[in-house]
Amino acid sequence: MAHFSLAAFWPRSSWVRIVLGSAAVACGIGHSTVARALPPSTQATLTCAPASGVMVCVVQLESTLGSHITWAEATILSAPPFARPVRLRSTYEGAKTDPRLVLPLVLTGTGNGELSVLTRAVICADDGTSCPKSSQLLQTTLHVPR
Repeated sequence: MAHFSLAAFWPRSSWVRIVLGSAAVACGIGHSTVARALPPSTQATLTCAPASGVMVCVVQLESTLGSHITWAEATILSAPPFARPVRLRSTYEGAKTDPRLVLPLVLTGTGNGELSVLTRAVICADDGTSCPKSSQLLQTTLHVPR
């Protein structure tokens, strides 16, 4: 037997809900399910590209559907010796669903090495019910050829 949900079409008027609920039970539908939104969270990605003596690294944060990022920061925890950070931290404040944080590094030589970045964010549900914190450790290998 296929499951049918009245949640999407359910009227807000209480007397109509009582009548339709009684009719649904009488017809054997029995119960309805209500879809719940996922809790607010983020997904972060780190990409780096060399450009004329610098390495430009971008942290892209994306929030789940029905939420937005109110504050975020990206902090460089470690960088290879040939890529010196111009600044260790980049921050964002606002109400976007997908802010970008830029972390430039000055290239002082060639080589391969790991870059580690910690992201922290506060993500709020659009309906204001919750604002949890999130953090992620991101790593990538920087490659600067000779």
